Amino acid sequence: MVLDSGRNDARSLEDQRSDAPRFEGGVLATRVGLQFPPSFSYDEWELTGYKVARIASSAAWFIGDWVAFGSIRYETRYRDAIEAVGLDYQTIRNYVWVARKFELTRRRERLSFQHHTEVASLSV
Repeated sequence: MVLDSGRNDARSLEDQRSDAPRFEGGVLATRVGLQFPPSFSYDEWELTGYKVARIASSAAWFIGDWVAFGSIRYETRYRDAIEAVGLDYQTIRNYVWVARKFELTRRRERLSFQHHTEVASLSV
């Protein structure tokens, strides 16, 4: 957890970039953690926790869907997507493979991405 100290070092400047994702209440999502404003309430903290957990448990789906869409829409950009995500090629390839095997309507929230991965390899 990183608190806003008002410092102007290089990391703080990078964190303030306009393209850095923000949550409600002014929480800044950096590459190394979350930066909370001093006046953050308990309710805001709790809601942010739920959102962070949702994103963490859905990240493989998000990446798989994003790369799958991009590979159809922008055929020559698959490599660019892999570089942007920063994961190895095989990991991205697996995410895309599972995402393509299960349309949104066939995905089950109560099952993890790993559960879907195991089922995807079965012949239907």
